[in-house]
Amino acid sequence: MPSSGGDTLPASCVAKPREDSHGDGRWMSIHNLHVHYARNNDPEIVFVGDTIFQQLAISPIWSKVFAPMHAVNFSIAGDETQNVLWRVQNWSDSSEGMKPKAIVVHVGTENYSSTEDEVAQGVIAVMGRLSALHPSSKLLFLGLLPRGETPNRLREKNDEVNRQVQALLRDIPNTLFIDVDDLDFIEPDGKIQAHEMYDFLHPTTQGFDKICLKILETFRETLSDTNLLIPAHILAAVKKLVSSDEER
Repeated sequence: MPSSGGDTLPASCVAKPREDSHGDGRWMSIHNLHVHYARNNDPEIVFVGDTIFQQLAISPIWSKVFAPMHAVNFSIAGDETQNVLWRVQNWSDSSEGMKPKAIVVHVGTENYSSTEDEVAQGVIAVMGRLSALHPSSKLLFLGLLPRGETPNRLREKNDEVNRQVQALLRDIPNTLFIDVDDLDFIEPDGKIQAHEMYDFLHPTTQGFDKICLKILETFRETLSDTNLLIPAHILAAVKKLVSSDEER
């Protein structure tokens, strides 16, 4: 793993639990729930990451499409790469029998104090650890989404992280990068609309429909050797949903 200088790894690459800044122990309680579920179930698809994927877990398309596919969501809002790395190591160590066919990751947009290079290194640390722990699973990284109503530094930062991660993932077995540029969240004038990201960070139901269609299409195109079946009628239904969203 490359370092940001000398032999010292950046904080983004060093597994670390979140500090209990609110004093209610909620973060560790959520993590323990994930560990318990991983230990007692056999999910076929695992989503893990930050605030974006945590919001996905409460979206309509999750209950309609992903839950019936035996998917679980081990995401916590506010997590940075180092926090997800810690959780991955710990829930994996506690659930050796869990062998998901696919693991989908989104993390890095909340690494505010890290540089682009450090965020990319943190993402690669997470993906590398997942590859080592789950060598038979397909690993997909959903590119960091654009953010902010108008062009801004964080949007540029996420773009650069995506460029680096897409290149670096080529060295990790069984990994894929899901490009989000063609999801058209950004209008020709450079703005993001509130009907697709209600706070210009978190997708709306309409925004998640577009993201999930891209994920499902990626499953269909690349995961045929895992016996992870995406029924044609489900894909068609999601496509119809996205089309109706765009017509509104």
